[in-house]
Amino acid sequence: MSNILFQYSKLSLVPLYRAKLELDLDPQAERFSILDRKTMATLYTGKADRSVIHLNNNFTSGGNLVVMIFDDDRTFNAAVVDGVDGQIFDVANT
Repeated sequence: MSNILFQYSKLSLVPLYRAKLELDLDPQAERFSILDRKTMATLYTGKADRSVIHLNNNFTSGGNLVVMIFDDDRTFNAAVVDGVDGQIFDVANT
C-alpha cells in the first residue's frame, strides 16, 4: 500500500481543497493510523515522524476521523482519539 495520498501540480490557479490534519503525537509513538470512522477504512498508516497529512476534503467536518498511535515494542497500550476533523486547506495555491 502506498503512503502517497494525493499528487497535485502547483501550476493551476484553481483551488484544490483538502483536509489538513496536523498531528501532535506522543514522543513514545512510533507508528500511527488514521481511519474513516464511518467505514473503518484505513486512510493512512505510517511512521510517527510525519506530523501533517492531507486527506480528502470531506473530512473537514463531522468528526469522521479516528487517529491511533502505537509503539513497536508494545511497552504502552495503543492510544485512540475519536471524532477528529481536518482543517480545510488549499494545496494548489500555497
